[in-house]
Amino acid sequence: MTGSIDLWILVGQPDERWLRKASGRSRQVVVMSYGDRVADVWWEQNHKSLEKIANLTVYQLNAEDTQALAAVATRAMTLQCLIQEGELLITGGDESIRIEPRVIFRSGSLIR
Repeated sequence: MTGSIDLWILVGQPDERWLRKASGRSRQVVVMSYGDRVADVWWEQNHKSLEKIANLTVYQLNAEDTQALAAVATRAMTLQCLIQEGELLITGGDESIRIEPRVIFRSGSLIR
């Protein structure tokens, strides 16, 4: 009711300016990075400045998980997501995908 944003989620390898904007406008910012080598290169190029963002968490999805997600994607899809102990169970139609995102960075501590 206050118009405040609790959680801002960005997918891919966002620009540092977007992350700073999101950080200033929301309580928590989460990046879901994907693309194995591309994600690694993005993190290496940006980690020094991104580690200064106090409310940021960065996850990385591996290539197999993103391909499995792409396989269930349809125009009119309905997905359900269960999150438990750091693992996601995504169900859509007859498909179920188990994904365990790797935490690359959580504000205050480098996980890598």
